[in-house]
Amino acid sequence: MDDLMKEPLVSVIVPIYNAESFLDECIQNVKSQTYTHWELILVNDGSIDSSLQICYRYSESDSRIKVVNKENTGVSDSRNKALDIAQGDFVIFLDADDYWIDPCCLEKMLVKAVSENLDLVRGEYVAVGMKGEKLFSRHASEQKMKYAYRVLTSSEFLNYVMTGEFFLFLSLIRKSLLTDIRFETNRIFLEDMRFYSLFFLKEPRCMYLPDLRFYAYRKNENSVSFSINPKKLEDSFDMCEFFHERSLETQDKLLKGFFQVSSISMYYYTLETLADNMYYENARIYIKRFSLKQKRKLVLSWMRDYGYIEKSIIYYVNPYQGVLLFRLRHRLAKFKNRVLRCLKFQ
Repeated sequence: MDDLMKEPLVSVIVPIYNAESFLDECIQNVKSQTYTHWELILVNDGSIDSSLQICYRYSESDSRIKVVNKENTGVSDSRNKALDIAQGDFVIFLDADDYWIDPCCLEKMLVKAVSENLDLVRGEYVAVGMKGEKLFSRHASEQKMKYAYRVLTSSEFLNYVMTGEFFLFLSLIRKSLLTDIRFETNRIFLEDMRFYSLFFLKEPRCMYLPDLRFYAYRKNENSVSFSINPKKLEDSFDMCEFFHERSLETQDKLLKGFFQVSSISMYYYTLETLADNMYYENARIYIKRFSLKQKRKLVLSWMRDYGYIEKSIIYYVNPYQGVLLFRLRHRLAKFKNRVLRCLKFQ
């Protein structure tokens, strides 16, 4: 490695909750990196299994490994605690049940970050099962490839690279831009989306490396992402106001436009979730609990202010009617697919 790459310290942040089955693999993959100037911050979030003992065992044999032990307050608070003590020039996040499959990933990302003076470098992931078996590999679309290996602005990166996939664990981030950015601890869903959005207001220099498929993302059906929880709905609907507020904080027209469109589309996408079987039975309750009639009116007022024209009828009917329209659309789609399958085998 060039002498230029011997200086930056990388803080690897791992929040941990009852991860004893996967923790050894996670830590070993950090220790096996070709780039060795890192600190590993293991934050035990009140685990009741042997996770804490595993953390201490590694920290006793490697001074680069730090252990933070705290009560169970959630992944966002764990990440914040680590950010508060992180000494690195760059930060990268890693979930305790996941691991890196490329022993050179830190080196590759740092080479780009330093040589191009980047604030964010993003790679890709490979999905694996609970036993580490490969499920599928991420490959960049033709559209994404047009923006690969180029220095990108915030709006370019959000619109053409992330395309709604706010996976925090794929990015190496310059820590100096995170001084006043932390995770909201009262959220259980879309925390990464909020964090990234605040970061992109800093106008970072970004680069996408599609061939760097370094992250093994374990598909755990017991995780929050796969669970049924009304709090996830609330957090998702709240993103409407969050994006609107961000649109008021930037003078970049393209970035402002991204936040404006997102403030509107989050209402649409989350309302569609209420049409799914897992939430539909209690749809009326959630509509009242989350004040969706008022939220719809608010979204309509933003559309007028933005000069945004939306053709979908969903925005112009009351929330429950919108849910019913989504249900109808889902059933029609299923019927169409069934007919096409029948025709295929005739």
